[in-house]
Amino acid sequence: MSPDNPQKPSPIAQARAWIANSRKLLFFVGAGLSKASGIKTFRDEDGLYQDRRVEELAHVDSFFHQREIMLSWYQHRRQQLLNVSPNEGHRALAAAAKTHDVVVATQNVDDLLERAQQNMQVTCPVWHVHGALAQVRCHDCGLAFNDLTLDLGTLPVCEACHGPLRPGVVWFGEALPPEPLQESFAAAQACEVCVLVGTSGVVYPAAMIPEQAAAAGARLIEVNPNTSGLSHLCDISIRGPADEILPQIFEGLN
Repeated sequence: MSPDNPQKPSPIAQARAWIANSRKLLFFVGAGLSKASGIKTFRDEDGLYQDRRVEELAHVDSFFHQREIMLSWYQHRRQQLLNVSPNEGHRALAAAAKTHDVVVATQNVDDLLERAQQNMQVTCPVWHVHGALAQVRCHDCGLAFNDLTLDLGTLPVCEACHGPLRPGVVWFGEALPPEPLQESFAAAQACEVCVLVGTSGVVYPAAMIPEQAAAAGARLIEVNPNTSGLSHLCDISIRGPADEILPQIFEGLN
């Protein structure tokens, strides 16, 4: 290879170099990160939203018209979290917090990123813009606490106001929680590199977070087996599953 025509680095090598030369990282995370742990995505061919019934059960109206069926379905999803573990993608992302100022804006409602951080004895902010399954919340007064063992299928009520308890997730027909969204936008404004992991990039307003990072001058790196609604904004798109690609990117950085 002549000096006038240097070999172009691979996308993984380029992504690693950009991250190595940066300090502030934002991870914008979708369901593809948790797929290898056995949690179904939403919009893949075998995803949850291929069952039209699921979209109905994920709408706030169902809480008033078919509460028992809805909460039994969500309780099944909550119980699934007790039987899954973080995968290599979660661990690679958690390890990044050892050397970088990391913020995570996640569309996922599982707690696998937090578990990976706990296992690796690291910590960084994880903002759940669509809420969290492990949280239980009163629909009336807003009292919230984390408890995966409480069976929502029994239609429990709030000890404070006797209102109906529900999972702490955002349903269709509801606004996103303001603090996670605001903190994610602030991180988008401040980051040098934004890594998009396993997201379809079509769900708004969450998808505005990486758009804001791009507008603020950050480099965008996409890790996804498929083209997403945000691929056109990305400086690099690396095709492959998160549990395989993320460890390759972050290998040697810690």
